[in-house]
Amino acid sequence: MTLTAVPATGFAFFEWAGDASGSESPLVLSMDGDRNVVARFEPVTATLLAQFDAVALERGVELRWRFGTPGRVVPATIERAEGPSGPWVPLLLDVTEESGAFAALDGTAEPGREYYYRLIVSLGDGGTTTFGPVPARYGDTIRESGITLVAPNPSPGATQIQFAVARAGRVRLRVADVAGRVLATLVDGSPKPGRYSVAWDGAAGGARVSPGVYFVSLMTLDRTVVRRLAITR
Repeated sequence: MTLTAVPATGFAFFEWAGDASGSESPLVLSMDGDRNVVARFEPVTATLLAQFDAVALERGVELRWRFGTPGRVVPATIERAEGPSGPWVPLLLDVTEESGAFAALDGTAEPGREYYYRLIVSLGDGGTTTFGPVPARYGDTIRESGITLVAPNPSPGATQIQFAVARAGRVRLRVADVAGRVLATLVDGSPKPGRYSVAWDGAAGGARVSPGVYFVSLMTLDRTVVRRLAITR
């Protein structure tokens, strides 16, 4: 029997427990009797991955990523699927690096089709972590900006936020408390129209925020969108 650990957005596979051990996935078991196997996952913190985007351009889908702690990471593998659950196919892409940011172009994407991309990262301590998936539709026209995903929600701390930008111009993505105080500014710049993903580690001022209700706001030229986020412990 083959078992594959598939993390939800905002989580990473950590290890097998019960009648199995190790951190390799897929895991192959010989079923010579009853077995109790547990897949353990842990929240992905924003300190490891600072950015992972898939943006549809004229030449294909451009993938961009940047690590918050580069010393923990060795070269990553990009995989693509036609659905958020797979099946996943590794892509052999030319990767460029500039000032700690990586980029690769998927020129095999077909116009009018939606794809999902994920990043398989090998850590310096021997473990592996999966980021994504992030969606992109080659030839897709984004009609309005918006927050497309906040997950997990409720969250124990680390949260993945995906958003779409319809028009070029200043974009701000922030996290605020119920009193309106801005705790974290995740994006403040002028990205190209496209779909993006960022992570928030659930911290403000170097310390974890208290459990409660918070608000993720996206401000673009065409609209302002606010999504509710619950933090638990």
